[in-house]
Amino acid sequence: MPAHPILLTAVPAVLLQILVLDRLLLWGVHPSLLPALVFLTGIRQGPDRGAAAGLLTGGLLFLTGGPPWMIVLYSLTGGVSGALFHPERRFFAGWLRFLPVAAAAEGLLVLLHWPARAAMAAAFSLACPELLLSLLCFPPAALLVHWTGPGRTAPR
Repeated sequence: MPAHPILLTAVPAVLLQILVLDRLLLWGVHPSLLPALVFLTGIRQGPDRGAAAGLLTGGLLFLTGGPPWMIVLYSLTGGVSGALFHPERRFFAGWLRFLPVAAAAEGLLVLLHWPARAAMAAAFSLACPELLLSLLCFPPAALLVHWTGPGRTAPR
């Protein structure tokens, strides 16, 4: 039996993230391929598979030492993007749809720093470069999702 498309997408992406991208430091933050990957999986394969990709991606990150809240954040990203957006084959249209989702995720992370008494200015100074790097990681995520997974086959 062939491997499931979510496994073919999530496992190489997590390996690329932890073995390569987490070693790069640009503008004080690490680039992240995974939010765009989960977003695109939700759009192309539906909210259920998007949430499953987020759960798997966040779970793999947790097993490699990541924070547990990433499981919830990635699951929500995949499920909500699959529910809100129709499948989009054009690159720039998908990239523009990813922009508010990535900005909302960064805003949520900034809000999570507030109860911890972290300086909001410091959280914002990290959120802006993280958002920019997430947008720059969209093209490789789009290629990975395109190569490994079929599009949505059932009507919504």
